[in-house]
Amino acid sequence: MKTLVHIGMSKSGSTALQNTLAKSGRYLRSKGVLYPDNPRSCPFNNHRLLVASYREYDDLPRHIRNRDIYTSGNIAQKTREFHDCIQRQIRRRKPDCVVLSSETLFHRILEDNRDAVRQTYAEFGNNIGFMAYLRRPADHFLSSLQQGLRATHRIKTPRAPAFRIVLETYEKCFGTRVTVRQFHRETLENGNVIDDFSLHCLGEYGVEPGRLTAAKFSNESVSAESMDILARYRARFHGDRHNVPSSDTRSLVVELAAADRQVGALRPKLRDGVANMIDHSRDDPLWLRDEMGIEFLGFDYATLEKNGSQRMRKQDFLLDELVEIDREKQVAVLEVLLESEWAASSPKFGDWAHEVLKAVGGREHSGASVGLEL
Repeated sequence: MKTLVHIGMSKSGSTALQNTLAKSGRYLRSKGVLYPDNPRSCPFNNHRLLVASYREYDDLPRHIRNRDIYTSGNIAQKTREFHDCIQRQIRRRKPDCVVLSSETLFHRILEDNRDAVRQTYAEFGNNIGFMAYLRRPADHFLSSLQQGLRATHRIKTPRAPAFRIVLETYEKCFGTRVTVRQFHRETLENGNVIDDFSLHCLGEYGVEPGRLTAAKFSNESVSAESMDILARYRARFHGDRHNVPSSDTRSLVVELAAADRQVGALRPKLRDGVANMIDHSRDDPLWLRDEMGIEFLGFDYATLEKNGSQRMRKQDFLLDELVEIDREKQVAVLEVLLESEWAASSPKFGDWAHEVLKAVGGREHSGASVGLEL
């Protein structure tokens, strides 16, 4: 039996892939592939509890500790239940391949922790392989920035992911090369991560692209204009709640995405200087190209080779210092939003949207964001 561990990274289609694998259990099992279910009490669609096997409770990711079901007193028991649940399925199904997946696993494995990590995966046999989808640093930051604004008004600090140290520590820990693929529409099989994973990771078991049952997954992308509106909303109504999603924010995102489509607002774009700053803040892309054959589309390798990486200094950024915001287009989005059911659902929402429209309407673009003034 082979165990394939998909370690992410974040913002590279992981949730869509995990939802689809979970929904396609019958087809996968017919090919000798098992994507194990979690215990019924586990609220996740992936296998992030693997990290609880070798990390202390206080060092666990926030999205585990924030769940009421997990406490410092019961995490060891819950983790054992998780492993036992997977082992029962393996014994019953006797698969040729077990697929485990979680972007939470995309982290550096400290040297002092490697024995515990190896022991964790030893339960799944000695034929272990790891794979990851990687995204161009600037693209990853923009996607992460947009996602973050759904749960906080604070602007994420631009930074590039530490690809190399993550991949190298996995390789040193297990003595095997991590399989890496680029996450980009033009490089993925049929332009999507599900078909790409089917062919390149499960193709040897007869899993064919287009055969998995695609799960419905809503992760609306919004324009830079709507990102700014979203940041204003979070500052006004949830200013003291950092990294705490809310149902009203999710409803607003849906309305903003619909408004974007109606007025023709475009996908957000990082300012050129910002994109280059992020892309060139680490030498990792050169290492990925030379050691793993991964060349990010649109990446300026010549400048990075010539000048070397330039560490980004720590500083606070305003949103429109990072992305280009068309204030006229933003006014159009707000006018549509004011006519929506969301604005009509509460006087406070409609009044707030009028305030934002007054703040941005007719104001010349000054290069400074007004996003947190209201």
